Amino acid sequence: MNRLFAVLILSCGLAFAAGCGDGGPKVYHLSGNVTMGGKPVPAGVIFLGPDLKKGVDGPQGYATIKEGKYDTRDGGRATIGGPLEVTIQPHDGVPGSELPMGKKLGPDFVTTFEAPKADATHDFEIPRAAGR
Repeated sequence: MNRLFAVLILSCGLAFAAGCGDGGPKVYHLSGNVTMGGKPVPAGVIFLGPDLKKGVDGPQGYATIKEGKYDTRDGGRATIGGPLEVTIQPHDGVPGSELPMGKKLGPDFVTTFEAPKADATHDFEIPRAAGR
């Protein structure tokens, strides 16, 4: 019985170790500014996902926009390097009862970006026409 238990523990340990390796893609942190019409976006969310149209796959990163700045290290998630599709949800930053980031300043803004394969900074400008 002890031998069976030892083999079971060893097998589970090896399976756990195999699952914890560098099997997934390398991810990197991004930070920068988000402006709309030249002014900082007060609040919002930025999603940084692989550009599936270019055949890229990997985890989606995200960050909260606060006073025109975002950083995936600040409660967000890092993303892969290479071609990304970026979606920005701009808000006015005036919280309401069911709107913790305030009212949306316009529709989601979607663009693409070639992220370096390293931690980096990149600024995004939402054109005025994209806002309301």
